[in-house]
Amino acid sequence: MHKLLMRMDLRPRLQVYFLILSVIPVLFVGVLAYGVSARVIMNTTREKTVATTDMVCAAIDELFFEMQTLCQNTAEDIAMQRLMRREFADIKEQYSADLEGSMELAFSVASRDNLFGLYVIGENGGKYKSNAASFKVENVLERPWYRQIFESDQPVWFPVHQYSYAVKTIDDSYLSIGVPFVDKASGDVCGIVMADIEVKQLETIMERGLAGQGNIYLLDADGHIMYRLTFSGGSAPQDKAIESAVAQAQLVSGEPALLPDPDFLMVCRPLAQSGFKILGAIPKKEITRSTDSVAVAVSISLLLMIGASIFGGMVVSDTVTRPLRKLEKIMAQVESGDLSERVNSTYHDEIGRMSNSFDAMLDETQRLIDQVVNEQKKLRQSELKVLQAQITPHFLYNSLDSVRWLLRLGKMEQAQQMLEALSTLFMVALSRGKEVITIHDEIRHVHSYLIIESMIYSKKIQYGIEVEPEIEQYKTLKLLLQPLVENAIYHGIKPKDGAGEILVCVVEEGKEITLTVRDTGVGMSEETVRRMQQDLDALNRPRTGQKGYGLFNVNERVKLFYGSDYGVRVRSRLGEWTEVSIRIPKVTGEDFYV
Repeated sequence: MHKLLMRMDLRPRLQVYFLILSVIPVLFVGVLAYGVSARVIMNTTREKTVATTDMVCAAIDELFFEMQTLCQNTAEDIAMQRLMRREFADIKEQYSADLEGSMELAFSVASRDNLFGLYVIGENGGKYKSNAASFKVENVLERPWYRQIFESDQPVWFPVHQYSYAVKTIDDSYLSIGVPFVDKASGDVCGIVMADIEVKQLETIMERGLAGQGNIYLLDADGHIMYRLTFSGGSAPQDKAIESAVAQAQLVSGEPALLPDPDFLMVCRPLAQSGFKILGAIPKKEITRSTDSVAVAVSISLLLMIGASIFGGMVVSDTVTRPLRKLEKIMAQVESGDLSERVNSTYHDEIGRMSNSFDAMLDETQRLIDQVVNEQKKLRQSELKVLQAQITPHFLYNSLDSVRWLLRLGKMEQAQQMLEALSTLFMVALSRGKEVITIHDEIRHVHSYLIIESMIYSKKIQYGIEVEPEIEQYKTLKLLLQPLVENAIYHGIKPKDGAGEILVCVVEEGKEITLTVRDTGVGMSEETVRRMQQDLDALNRPRTGQKGYGLFNVNERVKLFYGSDYGVRVRSRLGEWTEVSIRIPKVTGEDFYV
């Protein structure tokens, strides 16, 4: 039998193997299926109940986390901090402040339809709310709930209670969370922030999770039932049985646990944020009703599975052999010297990975061939572009025009200083055709550029240069810092209201040197910095007219000369600062290729 199978082609041999190996397990499974069906259904229902309870808990936890974060963010809000520090001269001033704070809170929760109200109450008498309800007239500063929040160093959750603690309501029930309001300037607690969540919001989440089956309960941190929702036609466990089972269970925050009960399948899970608990209960008699039709279903399934096994054997064997035949054809073409064809496999199995590896080998071979031809050409084009991006006609015109006006105004020393700086700038830029210069000369070049720009924008730019003398002897590609300084001036300092500062810093870090330009300009958002760094890492060239062209050229030159491990890194904080760093190896002489 074995010798006969070995004489077959791969496709029919696979079909025979598949038929033998599939029919026997199918028959075995069919015999056992009916016996284990009830247990499978019970396990499935248990898993579903656990998943439902988990889903409800996750949704409620998310709601509680949102409310806790909202309270904490409100306590740190600059506008609210200012209001809570204010001392009111009279009732008119306090009323005006209350209106201002309430509008601030209403605006901050405008998009939150799951919140009934957000309140900030201060020791200075200020009271602010996000809804239209009226504050209660009682002295809330002495109420137990207020003192509990005020004296706590962490969020405080309150079980379900009728009416709001802070404002006048009719007959609805609420869950509440409160956090102490800490004055950032003094570190003292000066009030509280509290949020009310209507129990109706929890009911909506529970209904979505139950989908019309079983019962679900919300228990407080001590295991007492606060709220229940029933969909099992009145069939529900006794409250005492639930509370007793919860009290005896070893519950872990965030983990569901099955509770013992003869008539109900009960799953309980503590909520992570508040310490409350969610319990789901389904009558076991509803679970076992589905086992009567299992016998018929198993018989029909056996016949279908045997037919599917025969058909599947044909499909699987063809699926395995078809990509192998295609790979064999492409390999024959490669042997003849044609590297243009690819397998382009859509499979993700071993054959697909083997085909993709073969394609990758061909791509790498073609890339290496192309790289040898294009690398030097690309290198010189990049050098030309960066030189053209640095000393622009516009900069030269502004410099000479500034010299002309200084001469007209009789400021001979300043004119001489600018001309000397301009001369040094061009001398270092040319460097007798050298592509690598000392760090000392690179600092001279950028210093000259900063002198010129600071004289042109005398009231706009302040600068400083920090470099360790012992590293000035090391070599670097020329004209790395000037494009970074230019970016800092024209995209950071100039758009800013008022003056700004630029700091150029060169430091030694082990076997590497880091050149940094930091400005106190307008900065950039995290998303802008992320996209810019991705483009720099991927060498994605910016479009014509887009910002960062000079920065891209510097990054490209560094990677071409020193390797892909080196390049430009960007950090920034919107409205405050931007820092651009270049990391290069520490080298001497002309051995600047890595």
